[in-house]
Amino acid sequence: MEKMEQPTVVDTIIRVMPIIGVGGITAKNVADVVARIRYFEALRGCVLIGFKGKDMPIPETIIRSLVGLTTNVTPETTGSYYKRIAANWFRDAVRKPAA
Repeated sequence: MEKMEQPTVVDTIIRVMPIIGVGGITAKNVADVVARIRYFEALRGCVLIGFKGKDMPIPETIIRSLVGLTTNVTPETTGSYYKRIAANWFRDAVRKPAA
């Protein structure tokens, strides 16, 4: 069986764009993109796995280096994003059985 390649950090950021509700990274919104990713990671955990198998946050330097990246994601307002992510986290937290 052929071993699957791990996605690159850039691939991961592209895959996170629909989750964070951002269609592209610009000089004007890069701080918001970083904040949205950090918020998501804080509630859901990191989406990258480091060399030793531990979760790691997406490096801010790489996010900032992607100014100019565009996707076909429909932009979501900041308030709507935070409300949606928090509501989803709360819904999932309530569903989990007590340990």
